Amino acid sequence: MAGAVRPLVVLLVAWLFASHQLLAQHVAMRVVAACLTAMVLWSYVQTFRVDSFVPPGLPLVDGATLCSRCQATKPARAHHCSTCNRCVWRMDHHCGFVDMCIGLNNHKHFLLLVFYACLGCAVLGATSVPALVDRFQNDGFGSFWKIVLTLDATVATLTDAYISLMTLCFFWSSWGTLARGHTYLESSFHHPGGAAPGRAAGV
Repeated sequence: MAGAVRPLVVLLVAWLFASHQLLAQHVAMRVVAACLTAMVLWSYVQTFRVDSFVPPGLPLVDGATLCSRCQATKPARAHHCSTCNRCVWRMDHHCGFVDMCIGLNNHKHFLLLVFYACLGCAVLGATSVPALVDRFQNDGFGSFWKIVLTLDATVATLTDAYISLMTLCFFWSSWGTLARGHTYLESSFHHPGGAAPGRAAGV
């Protein structure tokens, strides 16, 4: 799955960036957009490069148990991922866009990915909207290639708006859960006793 999902995500980011660079009216906005796009790609790579899998051979100490699915040691606050078929340190969820479990070691990179994606799409959209409005009001569509480029930028701007809203909601939800010392899975199962141990540790 990763062989198909990850290149598609990179191509989506590249398409959004290229579409808006054709319309950007100021060099400064192009530089800001390029920096944010680079941060999105860096966070994305780090999210799937750094895994949170529980290493094999751990002793059964400090509340660890034996996983009934993979027969490996499962420390406290670890969960088994049925997709990866591995136990994950402080598992939050399995992300289909990254095709990787989000846990203790890569949770920070994932939150940065969501934050930069939201901010980057917002900046790219704000960069292109004035140019699109100006083109519709003053220039019209004009030549065939201008029609193609304008429609492409319009679709890209609408995609930006959707991704910005989606990632903003997800970041707000994820950060709120993390601030209470829970993971998504722990919040779903109503972790007893309020904040879980290890409040926001390692993130």
